[in-house]
Formats: sequence, C-alpha cells, structure tokens
Amino acid sequence: MIRQATIDDIEALVALERRHGRDELNRDERLLEAQLFGRDEFRQLIEKEILLVAAVDGQIVAYAMAASERFFGKQGFYGRFFSRALRCGPDAGRKIQKLGCYGPVWVAPAFRGKGIFTPLTAALFDACRARFDTLATFIAEENEHSLNVHVKAAGMQVVDFFEDEGRGFYLLLK
Repeated sequence: MIRQATIDDIEALVALERRHGRDELNRDERLLEAQLFGRDEFRQLIEKEILLVAAVDGQIVAYAMAASERFFGKQGFYGRFFSRALRCGPDAGRKIQKLGCYGPVWVAPAFRGKGIFTPLTAALFDACRARFDTLATFIAEENEHSLNVHVKAAGMQVVDFFEDEGRGFYLLLK
C-alpha cells in the first residue's frame, strides 16, 4: 500500500534512516556523508512537502520524497544543485517555473526488485504535479544501479554530469 506519510510514521522513518541511510555507499566510501533525515526534517516533509511511504503488513518498506528549494536551503550543495538544474531545464523554450528536488527514495533490501519502486515513484510524480512542473535529482556517478532504474523505470532523463567536492553526479529531470 502506497500512501502519504503521517506524523505517526516519523519514529519508523528515523529508525530506517539510522539503519539503512548509508546503504548506497560502498565500503570505500564509508567516510562520505549521506543525507540523513531526523525527526524535524521528516515532520517538515510531512507537513510542508511531499513524502510517500509503501507499507507491507503495516511495516514501512519504502519511502520517496520531493521538496522545494526552501526545504533544503540555498547554501552548499543544494544551492548549487538547484541553480544547475534550472540551467539544464527542458527544451522547446519552456522555462522551469516550479522546480522540486526528488529524492531520496529508499526501498528495504528485502523488497528491492519486487515491484515497489515503480508504483512508488509513479505515485510520487503524480502527487507532485500540482506543486512542481519539473523534478530534479542527482545520482552519484558510481551508483549505476540507481541511475539505470531512474532512467528506465522512473522515466527520468539525464541532462548533465557535474562534479562537486571531487565526486561526480548525474543530474536527472522529470
């Protein structure tokens, strides 16, 4: 079941972040920082942004989020990311009016490859239509699996490649 996250989900989401928040990093990258959310960030996502969860037998097994630039702030990596995404906007002379940042999206290891990602991201994209005209995300260069699934299953388009603090990222738009 895919649904909007509620305040009652916060403790489970925080526990998932603590347990699996660095899953995408391989052994050689354990010193890198992953974007991890705490109670305050999850509360903001639920109350002011878009956060969906997939639950099986009452347990959250996946989540996906989209947020405005306001959520991330204009400083540091996200400020540069939003600026770059706006410059890489769609063709045909259409300017991005309302840009949102898609992700992270997370699926429990036991449920990966079991058909949760595609309906979860489709539901998220649908929930975002009224708020954002374009969603942007970034995927680390070495995370080939994530890049492939976002292009093939989520229908996102790679529009740029950039480096930030010595690490390469693909920029994708939907």
